[in-house]
Amino acid sequence: MSYYKKYQCWWNELETGHRYRAEIWTNLGDYASAITIDATEQACSIEWATSDGNLLNPIKALTATLQLISSDTLSLLNFYSNVDESFRLDIYLEYSAAGKNLTNTSYPVTYQNQLLFTGYILQDESGEAFSDIRHTITLKASDNLGLLKDIKLDECDFSTDVFGKKTFIDIIQRCLEKTGLSLNLLAYCNIFENSTDDRTISSSKDFLKQTLIHTSIFQNSDSTWQSCYDVLTTLLGDTNCCLTQANGTWVIYRPGEYGLYGNGVVQGTKYLPDGTASAAPALTLPILVGRNRQVVPVNENQLKKYVRPYKSVKETFSYDFKDNQIFNSDLKLLGDERTSYTHVIDGITYYYHEYDLPGWILDSRYYSTPSQDIFIRVVKDASDINEISRYIVVYGVTNYYQDVALSQGLYVNKGDKLRLTFDFRMGASYTGPATVNFNMTIDNGTDPLYYLNYASAAGKDGAWLHRPISGAIPAILVFFSSAQDAGEWTTVTVESDYIPTDGYLNFWLTQAQFGGGTSHYRNIKVEFSTYIFESTQIEGNIHLQEQSTDIKNISEYDVNIDDSPRNVITGTLLTDELTTFSTPLPNNPSSDYITKTALWHRKNLSEELRLGQIITLERMRLNYAMRTTIEGSFKNVYVYGMGMISILSLFTFDTMGAWFLAENLSINLANGISNIKFAEIDKYGDEIEPDYTFNYKFP
Repeated sequence: MSYYKKYQCWWNELETGHRYRAEIWTNLGDYASAITIDATEQACSIEWATSDGNLLNPIKALTATLQLISSDTLSLLNFYSNVDESFRLDIYLEYSAAGKNLTNTSYPVTYQNQLLFTGYILQDESGEAFSDIRHTITLKASDNLGLLKDIKLDECDFSTDVFGKKTFIDIIQRCLEKTGLSLNLLAYCNIFENSTDDRTISSSKDFLKQTLIHTSIFQNSDSTWQSCYDVLTTLLGDTNCCLTQANGTWVIYRPGEYGLYGNGVVQGTKYLPDGTASAAPALTLPILVGRNRQVVPVNENQLKKYVRPYKSVKETFSYDFKDNQIFNSDLKLLGDERTSYTHVIDGITYYYHEYDLPGWILDSRYYSTPSQDIFIRVVKDASDINEISRYIVVYGVTNYYQDVALSQGLYVNKGDKLRLTFDFRMGASYTGPATVNFNMTIDNGTDPLYYLNYASAAGKDGAWLHRPISGAIPAILVFFSSAQDAGEWTTVTVESDYIPTDGYLNFWLTQAQFGGGTSHYRNIKVEFSTYIFESTQIEGNIHLQEQSTDIKNISEYDVNIDDSPRNVITGTLLTDELTTFSTPLPNNPSSDYITKTALWHRKNLSEELRLGQIITLERMRLNYAMRTTIEGSFKNVYVYGMGMISILSLFTFDTMGAWFLAENLSINLANGISNIKFAEIDKYGDEIEPDYTFNYKFP
């Protein structure tokens, strides 16, 4: 959608003479030239604010307020539309007082026409004085991060289906696209999994690009998807990252890292909207605060407070296993509609809609003839509105033992057990006794397939055995007695012994209707019992940092992502190492990301630490000792050589010898005064080592 510049205005900062420009763009018409309008003396301000004042709040939205003077042709109505995102506000530092002469080489060219803010005007939060004479119009604009609460992850434009393994940066950028702002992203993140590249190898490498996660973590229990806002909160918050907009770009930074740098620079990665990565401009640290310094206190209204330290920081990662481990087992994802028709049963009319079945294929590799078809059937009532049921249909005309469909493979780990349940019926009434065959296999890419030996009548041991070199795969046998009608829904439960190898699990559906016809399946679920550290009772892991002190202040929180001992655990982190397989099964990938993250390091340090150890250590060091907060008014919002101050800036007071970040920051671009709440950060660096323990979580 094209936007055209409709309005523009200028103002000078009162004390320094810095020149600013505001532009208002709209998609409601094509304007050949912009209309110049007038700003008030208060002109404009931008603000980063968090409701809880938390340095580690993962999303720090940026808002702007622009005050205009009304005229006969300008009122609040000029900025109203029934369509969201109709008006975009851009604010620029046009040049500083030192650079009024644009030929002055002492003024960095990079800070000429520097974009400070871009976002959309919030019509519900804008207003004007109720007056017939000239009055003030107040426009409020936002970067739209808050509106991501109303957008689900499956509404994002991924190159492949939303369900699957994706890098952090891919998920983050697809979410940010939904703000409507096409901005570059600067990521100042300097933790690295030890098997991946760090900045000693490539200046553009970071963990956002080299770490993957399966998106099933972002599905709710009803298979709906979480909001983009919640997704970002998980990915960023659980890794001590913060997202904001600053100087016209998206920025991700890690406050816990700042204490490692001091009087230096923070390296980062620049991502274009298409994901292309390069080295980012380094953050130069720090900015000096004090009398006759770079940032100067004004109005004598500064207030100093002290914050109690932590006795301990405890992080818990619970091992969760999604019921929908098999791709599209809940049948929520429909392919292209094939046909629709009515069907009458006992005088009642039903509507049948049949769709392609994503995630499943027909297979004849180990059988002479595959099933003729497989699809999803959605049954609705006579109104064709209310859904009654949906299920998989496997259709064939040959012997039932030869008709199969194959699920998308699921990577499993040696030593675990599984429990498979599904509902089954034949497509027509069939009174037992009858034995129906199903199959479950594991392929590790080298050995012959393992198959599950299982029979409901006899020989039910759940053992995994090698498939014969030739011939059909031995079957799981499900017995229907003479008292059962196999044409009615029956729940089948299969429990395995310990899985013998890491590999891909596949579930094979048969066409079991004797004499040809259809077989139906629904409610397919796989549950795992993990064997970790010689125990089947482990429910998660705990990272604990603590110090010896009488302080009772503790921090306890849960995370949804972490290093994990099993691939099937929801929230397991994977590296970008691509593993290649020999693949006898057609639905197994030829290559896949299966390598779990293990040990990490910070910056260029020689470390072998768990991710949770780093995260809790950073939180502990931010709160190891009594911290100072300073809140009040300051001037000089532009620092020569560093540009505009922002929520990213590191500050130090010339009288304290400590480092500070801004918890909250608002900048008045008319008078050059900012209101800042400074929070002291890790002043000990690597000088402190709290006592760290790692434990498994038991019932």
